[in-house]
Amino acid sequence: MTTTPDSINAADLEKALETAVKEPESAKATWQIRREANPDKPFNGMDIQEASDYVEYVIDQIIDEQPNVVIAKMIAARLIANVACQQQEVGEMLLEQNERSAGLAWIKDSGRLWAIQEQLRRIDVSDNDFIAEEDARDRAGYHGII
Repeated sequence: MTTTPDSINAADLEKALETAVKEPESAKATWQIRREANPDKPFNGMDIQEASDYVEYVIDQIIDEQPNVVIAKMIAARLIANVACQQQEVGEMLLEQNERSAGLAWIKDSGRLWAIQEQLRRIDVSDNDFIAEEDARDRAGYHGII
């Protein structure tokens, strides 16, 4: 049986609130806190090993929750697109700053990433792969093996 106190001491409540561990409002807030606490670490407050461990952890979580190759392909495509867009933005910014050579190099790399994404899109990974082009199935002689 749970008992309810007759009254609450405001001073005790305020003291408890001051010492309570506050959870960040979002994952973005978590990264902001980590970045501010570790400004010398280049990957949102993580060093290379911590970033690598984090990536492995996140990927393992996704695979455990959704062990579907089409979902993995969708995630890969989204990540490639994200990097390609960032490359493009940096390239455009450099061009605006009259850094022509560097800007064009970044934009060229963005194009390479879009080409990688296009190749990924064409690879048929399962009978349920709605991303792959229909003619890719015909070219590969797909027979539902995967």
